[in-house]
Amino acid sequence: MFLRKLGQGWLEMQKFNVTMSDDATDDLFDIVDYLNGFSLAIGEKYFDEIFKKVNSLETLPERCPLVAYTPLCEKDYRWLFVRNYTIFFTIHKAENFVSIRRILYAR
Repeated sequence: MFLRKLGQGWLEMQKFNVTMSDDATDDLFDIVDYLNGFSLAIGEKYFDEIFKKVNSLETLPERCPLVAYTPLCEKDYRWLFVRNYTIFFTIHKAENFVSIRRILYAR
């Protein structure tokens, strides 16, 4: 946990561990491999952007909306958009971690 200044006081914020499922890891490497076919710089840029967004879920992952698709919403899946890709994840508050489930093309 860490503290963040909020107005006149301090707000204690929970910090989550972020894990990636095997499927999400495969998705990320597939994305980078595909983009490297166009340019190594593009592949690296997308990797860095996605990785940065994934790591941003350490704090306030609840800021991301629940998925509207009913079967995933019932499982408390949330999403985060990064350029042409959607990161699907779940929050496990009791265990203090966020699980990245998939990273899929979204156009």
